[in-house]
Amino acid sequence: MPVVFQDSIKANLIFDTGCRNCNLDSSFVSKHPSLVSGKELLGSGITGSAWNTSSWVLEKVYKGLEMRLREHIAKYENYSVSDFRSMWGLKDVDGIAGIPPADSTKVWHLDFEHNFIAIHRADSFEMPGGCMTFPLKTYIDSDGMLMTANLPLGIKMPGGDTLTLHRDFLIDSGAWSELTFTYEAPEVARINRNKDDAVWLPTPDSKYTRNYAASASLLGTELDSFRIQTYDFKTGVTYPYVLGSNFLKRFNVYLDLQRKVLGLEPLRAFTRVIDKRARRFHFNYDNKAMAKGHWVIKNIADTKENYFYTAGLRKGDELVSMNGIPMKEIDMVPREKIFQSEYIVCKLIRDGKTMEITVPVNKNEPVGY
Repeated sequence: MPVVFQDSIKANLIFDTGCRNCNLDSSFVSKHPSLVSGKELLGSGITGSAWNTSSWVLEKVYKGLEMRLREHIAKYENYSVSDFRSMWGLKDVDGIAGIPPADSTKVWHLDFEHNFIAIHRADSFEMPGGCMTFPLKTYIDSDGMLMTANLPLGIKMPGGDTLTLHRDFLIDSGAWSELTFTYEAPEVARINRNKDDAVWLPTPDSKYTRNYAASASLLGTELDSFRIQTYDFKTGVTYPYVLGSNFLKRFNVYLDLQRKVLGLEPLRAFTRVIDKRARRFHFNYDNKAMAKGHWVIKNIADTKENYFYTAGLRKGDELVSMNGIPMKEIDMVPREKIFQSEYIVCKLIRDGKTMEITVPVNKNEPVGY
């Protein structure tokens, strides 16, 4: 999102409806010190992705910021400065911004058909024909604003189990999946009964999510190639149900903040955003045991596509070595060197007994999801 500060400072920001405020990269600010010069420093804290607590870094919080998006002036009561680029692994982005609470009389229009953002005056705006509308709620506090919408979603799992959800869903364009059930959602255990259909993917903090290909409908509109994601552990996201970018991209989205209405205009064509680098999750280790020099398996994907599981590794096994490499040295060996082998010989301790399990490597294991 190209924006301008102080009439002449150009910046390239990520737009994220799940971001409460505006966060600028510290190296960008160091090139433009007037962004903080003379500004009231409110304090310091931490910032980062609520989905990944290992990404959190220190931030400084300042009072008052205006940015121009074409003809529109967005005003933030507070804004923060942190090592944003390193945190997100991005080099050409100067920060991230959500919708400021001061825009509560506007309509933010996310046009995914033509890839642009427009901001309309609410008093002269009308939803386009064929647009589905739903109640919208805004939550404003000192950190900024978040939004939820009440939607009636019908879900059919691969095994035939059906769910009818009439819930308040957090609208988070920074989340990639269609629908995420966080740890707090009571349906997680029921969904995870479909474990044979789950695709386990690693998170940046060495944990995992379960992912399912499902069928979904919204007021009679079929949502093809729908994906559901579940979390078995707590994150910084406290909302049980989250709609991400792969859901929003099915529509032109209208956020009428004055009338508290979400408008969804179905697109004629939808292309799923695929993370082509996503590897499959196999297992992870207990951090407390690792701190004492023991590589104990804490979680393991119990699906037939996980060749470590089908070969016989189990939760609670303590790995001693892989292909003769002691576990304390394994992080110094490139992953590819181990996984290029036809087999991985895992020496482990189970119930006090030392044993070996030979794991045939599936070199055709899918990458991307």
